Amino acid sequence: MTSALRGIDPSRYVVHVGFLLIFALFAVVLRDDGFLTSTNLLNIVQQTAR
Repeated sequence: MTSALRGIDPSRYVVHVGFLLIFALFAVVLRDDGFLTSTNLLNIVQQTAR
């Protein structure tokens, strides 16, 4: 198990971690404005997939 973790390059996941941090920030800041609604989350996924 630890040998598999040693083979992971953390620099490959910087963008993913950054996206998750920004997402969490917006979720906390905009919690009353409907940020975590299913419609908005679907919109975010569709726009990032393009």
